[in-house]
Amino acid sequence: MPGAGWAIYIWEYVDVMAIAAKKKNKDEKLDAAEEEVAGASGSEAPAPFRLRLRAWWDGASLQQVMAEEALRIGAQNSDADDVPSGGEGGAAAQAPVEIEPDVPWPPSRIAISEAVFGGGSVGPGGSARTLDLISAFGLGNDVNVLEIGSRLGGTARTIALECNAWVTGYEPDPQLAEAAMAPDRVSITMNSSNGGRSSKSSKVKLADKARIHHADLETLEIRPGVYDCAFARETLHRVGDKTRLLEEIFIGLKPH
Repeated sequence: MPGAGWAIYIWEYVDVMAIAAKKKNKDEKLDAAEEEVAGASGSEAPAPFRLRLRAWWDGASLQQVMAEEALRIGAQNSDADDVPSGGEGGAAAQAPVEIEPDVPWPPSRIAISEAVFGGGSVGPGGSARTLDLISAFGLGNDVNVLEIGSRLGGTARTIALECNAWVTGYEPDPQLAEAAMAPDRVSITMNSSNGGRSSKSSKVKLADKARIHHADLETLEIRPGVYDCAFARETLHRVGDKTRLLEEIFIGLKPH
């Protein structure tokens, strides 16, 4: 059948042309979105970090990534507008879907982080790194230490156990702050030397020696003249008004 080959060829040609036309249409939309992003970039807020990271990771321009994001959001909105709302003789309108609030640190994520980085840690650098960082303080018995950004409290508990210090920590994430004081993490009884004034030791709970509080670091107020030293680890980059927080930390230190 001599015409069969021509039919297949024409079909494939039409199929290829349809794909090319679809790609051209997408490229034109992307170019238009890039131009719109470029025109607004001078007055708009900086691009979100996730888009800047994606552009760096993919080796693409930030404008291209932002344009693709704008097209994606536009497509989602278009799909939402196309959903039938129901009516006479039609399907009933669907009830709006309730979206649960985002929980940055659910128990499952905390458990995975501790399995990877060790108990009491949600990031790299465990007890050994903590002791290395605080070695410059020369901590003695029963000093008061202020920690900003305590996460799961692993650092605070390490200092309390190894240096017999009293640690007060502040953590901006409520889930981490609550998990830091969970009974299974603080159910340890240790010795307190009473500041070296007596040879006797008293038993105290680790929960009392290393207390983690939830606090907004943008508005945190610290009791003046209480702490012998203070430190923050992988935290200050999350604070908008760093100057105010550093001034507040300075107020909390004892005069020397």
